Amino acid sequence: MIIPEDPHKGLLDDESATAFASEQLKTWTNLLRDLANYGSHLIPRAFSSSGKTLGDAVLIGILLRQLVAMIDAIEILLCRSAVHAATLQLRAMFEASVYIDWMLAGDRENKAAYYYVHNLLRLRLWAMRVQSGTAESSSFKDIMNKVGLPVDETLGEEGKDQVQEIDRVLSQARFVAVRDEFRDWKKRNGRRPAWYSPLGVTDLRNMAINVNKEPLYVFLYGPGSEVMHASNYGQHIRMQSGRITFYSIRHPKEFSTKVRLTATIAIDIFMKMLHEYREGECARFGQKYVEKWQRAFMNIPELKIDEKDLGA
Repeated sequence: MIIPEDPHKGLLDDESATAFASEQLKTWTNLLRDLANYGSHLIPRAFSSSGKTLGDAVLIGILLRQLVAMIDAIEILLCRSAVHAATLQLRAMFEASVYIDWMLAGDRENKAAYYYVHNLLRLRLWAMRVQSGTAESSSFKDIMNKVGLPVDETLGEEGKDQVQEIDRVLSQARFVAVRDEFRDWKKRNGRRPAWYSPLGVTDLRNMAINVNKEPLYVFLYGPGSEVMHASNYGQHIRMQSGRITFYSIRHPKEFSTKVRLTATIAIDIFMKMLHEYREGECARFGQKYVEKWQRAFMNIPELKIDEKDLGA
């Protein structure tokens, strides 16, 4: 039995942070919970109405599912005042929304083919790494041995079988040219491409511009990257007059922004997916917004609470 550690209350007060969110912010965490629940039903409904093509599988089964999963995660984190950490899920949600918009804009099946082939090539690389005697295996084993994690030799046959199956799929007429384009792109540029690179998109910002989401990209993705890479000291400490102050890990600061952005992106994407797959439900969705979500969405509080901190 593990005896739990007591947290340093000045830095991590889970009990008080969770109680505050439950007592003061439940209306808005409930809004996100309701949106996540709605999205969980939209996924199978949309797919049942689709042509069940590769494009539909990527758009609904992967990207819409990712977006709903991030709403779910954001709600869980905000319920415990883990607002800073929720920035990562919001960034992932935004990225999924950009991909959805870009695929809905046209050429869906072709874009889905690039997405799928890119995934297969990545899986193929890992499968080659566990096969003795391959170039991929040599460098990978050296890395693993350095950290005391030798590669299980029994994985070789499994990897060989996986490579054969991937090569079988990639040899299909619809995927051959896509596979070759990825390999040619890598040779020209000296690095592995993103799944959308051969389609003329340079990066996520470029894609966001193409779908009229550059303002959201600037507002959301940069700060999200700062959290992802721990590159902004101001989110963690304050340095002033020779004194270093540590900020509390749990705090509702930026709660309002997280809720507003999450709900805005969710409602926008849900409506677009309904237009694409369930046109008859659009009016009902608008009515649902007015009846269930509008009041909470239009009255998200602006919190003005001093951060708890610990001087060092």
